[in-house]
Amino acid sequence: MLKKGLHFLFVVFVTGQLYSQADATKQMVLAWDCSFSMQNRELESDFKFLDNYFKRNPDLKVRLVFFANEVVDTSEFQVVGGIWEPIQEKLKTAVYDGATNFKAVENQISLEQNELLLFTDGAQTFGLAVPDFGIKTLIINSNPYKEQNDLNALLVANKGRLFDYGRPLFSEKAAQLVASKEEEETTANNQPTPDSLATGPGFRLDEVVVQEKKRIENPVETQNIGNGEVDKNRLGVAAQSIGEERLPSGSTNVVESVQGKFSGVEVKQDLSHIKMRTDNSMQLSNYGLIVLDGIPQQQTSSGKGSTTEANFGFIDPENIADITVLKGMAATTRYGTLGANGVILITTKSAKGAKVASKPVDRARLTNNIYKGDLTSGKKDSEPSYIKELKTNTNSDMAYATYLLQRTDHLSSPAYFMEVYDYFKAIDVAKAQRILSNIAELNAKNSSLLRVLAYKYDVEGASANAFKINEQILDLDDRSSQAKFELALSAENTKKYGLAYTQLTELAENKNPQENDYAVMNKPVTNELRNLLHTEGTNISPTEKDRPYANQVHFDARILVMWSKSTAEFELQIINPDKRFFTWEHSEFGDRQRYLSDVKNDANTEEFQLIDAQKGDWYIKVNDLAEFATLEPVYLKCVVFYNFGLPSQRKEVQMVPLASEGDNESFFRIRL
Repeated sequence: MLKKGLHFLFVVFVTGQLYSQADATKQMVLAWDCSFSMQNRELESDFKFLDNYFKRNPDLKVRLVFFANEVVDTSEFQVVGGIWEPIQEKLKTAVYDGATNFKAVENQISLEQNELLLFTDGAQTFGLAVPDFGIKTLIINSNPYKEQNDLNALLVANKGRLFDYGRPLFSEKAAQLVASKEEEETTANNQPTPDSLATGPGFRLDEVVVQEKKRIENPVETQNIGNGEVDKNRLGVAAQSIGEERLPSGSTNVVESVQGKFSGVEVKQDLSHIKMRTDNSMQLSNYGLIVLDGIPQQQTSSGKGSTTEANFGFIDPENIADITVLKGMAATTRYGTLGANGVILITTKSAKGAKVASKPVDRARLTNNIYKGDLTSGKKDSEPSYIKELKTNTNSDMAYATYLLQRTDHLSSPAYFMEVYDYFKAIDVAKAQRILSNIAELNAKNSSLLRVLAYKYDVEGASANAFKINEQILDLDDRSSQAKFELALSAENTKKYGLAYTQLTELAENKNPQENDYAVMNKPVTNELRNLLHTEGTNISPTEKDRPYANQVHFDARILVMWSKSTAEFELQIINPDKRFFTWEHSEFGDRQRYLSDVKNDANTEEFQLIDAQKGDWYIKVNDLAEFATLEPVYLKCVVFYNFGLPSQRKEVQMVPLASEGDNESFFRIRL
């Protein structure tokens, strides 16, 4: 009895083990790419492959996965005797929309499955990571618009096998050669071989200081800013002055009157070599402008091959009545490009004594820098007709069906997909995300339009998605300074601090300026590196080379303005709460050297800083300066760091289109 019992247990154990092994061979995953590009698949070819597959494997448990930017749907099927019609009917219902993300499939594979059928054209448009599925992988493509490099990457990573039925759309001659070869193979084998493996220096708003003291009528404290004497309480710009009481007596050199008296002002051997910012130009002057008794003086050039050397030895230090330093908006508003590197205003006692005493006049009113427009007109007056059409539907499924009919007329418009996303995100988040990802699917090789999508993800707080898109942009052009900078920002947002540090230090060190001149990005890169080391230094382990970035700076607001296309031509009007504005221009006409440098290096960022700024609403108005309409839209992103460098620092992201003439005006609002 004991032996019989043992024998029975052994049989049960062995039978159970064999059953378990057999059961394991009967489970597989069928991953069906439902991204927008797969609407071009040859469904008949895919079905023929599956028909042959299920004849060879008649009894299977199948997990069907529809995927695009993420998993769209999953279903479980039991195939018995090779009958797979229910799967076929389900496949016919697939809706093709959104980008492609293979990582979505990876998460659907469990230990029980041991084979994956991946139906895709290989075009991953949402992320760069090539997944290792960990099981036997067969890749099937019937789309003539395949991405062979991406298919090859999948094959290598998974030691897979490719079945490619998508006829390549080569030239007519190449297509004839392919057809001739296929005919020869068909004749030789009496049938096609489906298992064959495929082979194959502008203006910068450095400081904006707005006095917060209440204005009093009498007495009026004035400030010389080169336009005459201006009421300090209505100045709205950064300016520092010293009078003769603070000037050193007995001085024989005017340099002694300036050196060490003003913050951020560096004087070299003489007054003609005065600097208030880092070098911005290799060809023009990097030195500040000297204005003596209201008359701009000749500037020393710091460019290569320069022969211009100014001389200010004739100025008598004992005859100086006062000295004023103007930076940023104060300098450029009055002196244009001459004041781009800052201005030193020197008033002599002789000139001051010759003036006729009169009531101080606020001549800043005469510079035409009062903004008279409507700062509420940036909002659109009405919503687009396609949004109105979507709103006529009673539920999200009906609205989505309407969208699928609409989208054919809007494939080249990122604005369409972003606005439809905005509509759907309140009623169906999954559909909204899929719709938005079409921008990546339709513009996989277009850095500018991918950047627009990354901007939108940033605005929506979707940092992980923005990081994926910025990775793709850098992959398209690994020399782009903008791509490196924006990937660093995305890496910070996703807590990849080591990667952020690597990208920023590469830009800061500018090791190969002959090929990639990152100097134009110096200010935003330097301040971002300072901020990263200050907030996340323990996660990076700074080295001795990071010492120049050890001191954190503090601003009421640090403003980064970025644009999606380096060739964009526009101007920004930065408007303070009193509606006084400063203008910064990015155009070939306005600053040809800076513009061409931006285009060459794909550098699309400018930084502005508000220091001791007036409280209230500041605006940045965006004006299009392009002479002709562009073929693709341009967007601007504004990243504002409030209380920059302080524990209370916080960030806000906005984006606006670069509106063409006659369109609604675009504004960023900064609330201090």
